[in-house]
Amino acid sequence: MTEFNGFTLGEYGLPGPLRDELVAAILAGAKTATSSLHAAYGDEPLPRVGEGEILLDSAGAPVAVLRTTDVELRAFGDIDADFARAEGEGFTDVAAWRAAHADFWREHPLSDASLVVTQRIALVAVLGQPITRAHPADAAALARLEAAPPAQVAARVAAFPECHWVLRDDAGIVAAVSGFATNRRDLTDDMYADAAAHEPDGAWQMIFSVITDPARRGKGLATRVLERAIADSRARGRAGLVLTCKDELVGFYARLGFVDEGTSASTHGGVAWHQMRLSF
Repeated sequence: MTEFNGFTLGEYGLPGPLRDELVAAILAGAKTATSSLHAAYGDEPLPRVGEGEILLDSAGAPVAVLRTTDVELRAFGDIDADFARAEGEGFTDVAAWRAAHADFWREHPLSDASLVVTQRIALVAVLGQPITRAHPADAAALARLEAAPPAQVAARVAAFPECHWVLRDDAGIVAAVSGFATNRRDLTDDMYADAAAHEPDGAWQMIFSVITDPARRGKGLATRVLERAIADSRARGRAGLVLTCKDELVGFYARLGFVDEGTSASTHGGVAWHQMRLSF
């Protein structure tokens, strides 16, 4: 199993038309499950719930970030129609799923008792698009990240996916928080454009953006995502979190434990910012 920055590299099907079809189905939200023959893993570990994955296209380029939401070992003969449909490859019944997979796994002896690793996957972000456009259903849900061009956001997600927190409902993303970690104490404008400056073991979790679906504001969604970001940062041994905000949001962040340190040196967006810090 190949990894990058702690994320597995997802290569679905063989490069070429098959992989192109599978990648397109994932990006379209049609493919939310995948399966592998257990015998093919050998000594490699199985996927784990919560594990991140970088989806590769036929050229080996990263195109999206995925997250594993469920893993189960099932007998080949026990795969049901619901899972077959979730694979998003147009299977109309289980018989079609079994025939296609028996052909793909033909190098391995196969029976109804053969173990299959069934995996449910969620699309977290499409690289090259703002994280708020992680799924077609999210397109109308959120505005673009403030002053963050798609290339910057793609670089951030690829370099430090663990520093992005997203809250979804059935309609798509409703709130999100993103940033990176560093040993520098203050949030400065150069950090936004330099994803390579991320330090995985950095003392401070910087917060670049806190966004909420405009139609859902006032429901505590941003608070929920921030509380998770705070909890995760504490669990990772950070010294705390740092963000900048406009005058009208100082009170909001103060209620979460952030302390106003005065006017930031940032000129991001051409406005004045307060730097706020939550120390553990």
